[in-house]
Amino acid sequence: MSPEAPTLLSYRQHTRDILVLSLPVVAGQIGMTLLGQTDALMIGQLGHVYLSAANLANSIFYILTVVCFGITYAVSSLVSESVGSGEPHRAGLFLRQGLWAGLAVAAITTALGYFSADLLPLMGQPPADVALAAPFLRIIALSTPFMVVFIVYKQYADGLSRTVPGMTITMGMVVLNVVLNWLFIEGRWGFPRMELEGAGWATFLSRLLGMLAFMGYVHGTRAFNGYGGESAAAVSAAEKQFYRWRPDFAAIRKILSLGLPMGFQFFFEVAAFAGVAIIIGWQQDASVARAAHQIALGVVSFTFMVVMGLSTGASVRVGTFKGMGDRGNLLRAGLSGLGLSVAFMGTATVLILVFRHRIGYLYGIEEPEVLRLVSGLMLIVALFEILDGIQGTASGLLRGLQDVRFATGLTFVAYWIVSLPLSYWLALPLGWGVYGAWTAFIFSLAIVAVGLTARFWYLAKRV
Repeated sequence: MSPEAPTLLSYRQHTRDILVLSLPVVAGQIGMTLLGQTDALMIGQLGHVYLSAANLANSIFYILTVVCFGITYAVSSLVSESVGSGEPHRAGLFLRQGLWAGLAVAAITTALGYFSADLLPLMGQPPADVALAAPFLRIIALSTPFMVVFIVYKQYADGLSRTVPGMTITMGMVVLNVVLNWLFIEGRWGFPRMELEGAGWATFLSRLLGMLAFMGYVHGTRAFNGYGGESAAAVSAAEKQFYRWRPDFAAIRKILSLGLPMGFQFFFEVAAFAGVAIIIGWQQDASVARAAHQIALGVVSFTFMVVMGLSTGASVRVGTFKGMGDRGNLLRAGLSGLGLSVAFMGTATVLILVFRHRIGYLYGIEEPEVLRLVSGLMLIVALFEILDGIQGTASGLLRGLQDVRFATGLTFVAYWIVSLPLSYWLALPLGWGVYGAWTAFIFSLAIVAVGLTARFWYLAKRV
């Protein structure tokens, strides 16, 4: 703590500062969601079986790759703390070592994703879904390294409070994905009709070009000068470049010690939703129910990505104040972030309730049974939106404090000990179907929201 008491900013100022940081991140996060949602919207035109198959493949893909996300999120936390503690030169170190760590894990998950397509027939899923999902899964699995590198660069820029580039490049990827889907899915302008595989190749190319664009921006922009963290051992230009990019195992261990628990925290939550997709595949009319599940998941993902954007801004502010040892502003920044998320999710709840009967039509779905299930699922979604906003933001605040193990343990209990068994019991033995599978999330989200918020308050008081 500095000898002079820091200026305590008002909640209004904290809210404004978080919004300035977060709005470009929100746009970027929405863009990341739209990359998947544009696939779903355009695949839905082919029929509900294609939509169900895409959900099956994406569920497996994200189960396997979500740990990589935790490693990338560690980069922004470490970068923001470096800036707040007066060591901005260390920011570049965490970018480079984040790439080493992320790509090492990505190599494993790419192989697992590619070869897991051969295991889909063993999961008791509808044969039509499996036949469509397997090649799609192989294609998107091969794009994993591109996605990881892109997110590492994005988290680096976000940690430096430069959030506009991520928004801009991500939105460009969305536009490119829509165009490529239009060309590949139904075969236009001389391209062969590839249907679901075409959507996979569109995603692959969008992630590749997005990665190259972000790398070019960071390394070609003067605004990022001064964050190099060159090794003191470098004595010539050639040696300096070598020492800058060779693995620094101390930094990698720090990234992994923070990033792996965060990755498993994401894994437990994503795997719960993916597990529900598998459970739904065991009931009658599985393709119909899973198509409705995919649409509901799209709505939840969209609203949650806004929360993730807000939590990123709050996390950066909390990490900066942690580096400064400023307890008062750290607390106010965290509470302001929570308030913003609750306000947004409350608004989203009202909109979901008002338009719940129309949401299914956005995906080109015409089957009455799918539309009926989607409308019912929206009632359940509306019940947990605010809880989802609180837990998502509180998780970000703890990332800013670099406290991740508690959240990892709590999410394991909430989603795997409570949610998944309850989803199975409500959906199949009790006969509630997809409604029962989703009802279980109300309980798990409540546990996580209360637990993480209490943990943030406890730790913030002790900074």
